[in-house]
Amino acid sequence: MSKKMKEKFDKYWGSIEKMNMILYYAVILDPRFKLLFLEVSFDELYKDIGKCMMMKDKVRNDFQGLFEEYKLRYDSLRHATPSSSSISSTSGSVKDVSTSQFSSSTFLIDQFNSRYKSGGRSEYVKSELEKYLSEDLEEDNGEFNILKWWKENSHRFPILSKIARDILGVLSPRLLERRI
Repeated sequence: MSKKMKEKFDKYWGSIEKMNMILYYAVILDPRFKLLFLEVSFDELYKDIGKCMMMKDKVRNDFQGLFEEYKLRYDSLRHATPSSSSISSTSGSVKDVSTSQFSSSTFLIDQFNSRYKSGGRSEYVKSELEKYLSEDLEEDNGEFNILKWWKENSHRFPILSKIARDILGVLSPRLLERRI
C-alpha cells in the first residue's frame, strides 16, 4: 500500500515539473505569508541546495509570469476604452484639437499621469507585485479574512486582486480559514 501511495505522490508532487503551482500562488497571495513562507518551507523541505534554489526560482518566475499575463490582459482592456484626454479627433488631425486644451495645466498633468502610470517609466517604478511583496506581513489575529483583505486592498493592488479573486475563489472556504 505504501508503494502505491509513494507512486501517486511522485506522480503529482515528485518532480518540479508536476507541481501544482496554484497552491504556491495561494500562499504568495496570503498577506500573512507571501513569498517568505515558501522560501522558509523550501529550505526545510529540500535539503539539497540546488533543488531548493530551483524551486524558489520556479515559483517566483512562474508567479511573475502570471502577474505579467494578467497585467497585459487588464491593461489592454483599460486602454481599449476611449480616454477623455485623447488628442485624436474624428478627422485624425492635430490641427482640429482646441488650443485651449494644450494651454491647460491639467492637460499636461493628465499626459504625465497617463504615461508615468501606464508603465512608460516602469524601469524606475516598482511594480505592483514588488510593492506587495516588499510590504510587511499582516498580523494573524485569528480573525483574519483573506478575501476581505483583498477586497479592501484592491485599489492598491488592482492586478493582484484579480489574480487573488481567480485563485482564491476556487479554494475551499475551510482552506482559506485554516492556518497553514
